[in-house]
Amino acid sequence: MNHEMQLKYNDIEESNVFSEKNIFLSIIRITIAIIVLMLLSSQFNPANSYQSVEKICSPTGFTTQTIDNMMESNMSTIIPIQALPKTSIPVEPVEVEIVIENPNITTEIPVKTAVVNSYKTLQIYFIEKAWVMIIDQENKKLYQGIGKIGEILSLEGIPPFNIKAGNFAGIYIEYNNKISNIRDFPKYNKRTFIIE
Repeated sequence: MNHEMQLKYNDIEESNVFSEKNIFLSIIRITIAIIVLMLLSSQFNPANSYQSVEKICSPTGFTTQTIDNMMESNMSTIIPIQALPKTSIPVEPVEVEIVIENPNITTEIPVKTAVVNSYKTLQIYFIEKAWVMIIDQENKKLYQGIGKIGEILSLEGIPPFNIKAGNFAGIYIEYNNKISNIRDFPKYNKRTFIIE
């Protein structure tokens, strides 16, 4: 139904445009005819062209006085132009509700970029026995268990890493080629540290 209303609206709009176009073309034709008459007239003086147009034209066509003046100025041929009757086309306001059912929404097309290896390596050094749980950004559990003295865990994941530990003094972390005590990293809560 909305499509039918849109078509009807387009037809009404098109007919209004054509009738306005026809009126405009008629006015242009009359203006051209007047200019041609002025050029043919021996009275045409470019310096006084506005006065000449005013003198020759009137809303109802040529006036008798103007025709007599033209005759006196040795004009050999007079071509009368009948003025078009003033017509007005009543324009009724039309209320149209435009509903777009399937709007053309432009969406950004994802650009494929080279995937940068966002995985980082993390190493845990156990200097004492300690319980540890390590989770990466994707909530992937990289390790959970008790490490023994001298054990080294080498883990890979996407940072930031959340590390929970039972014995903080028992582990050291190597990250970005730097070895640190776990307490050197920011705390998330009482037992969890974040390594970015």
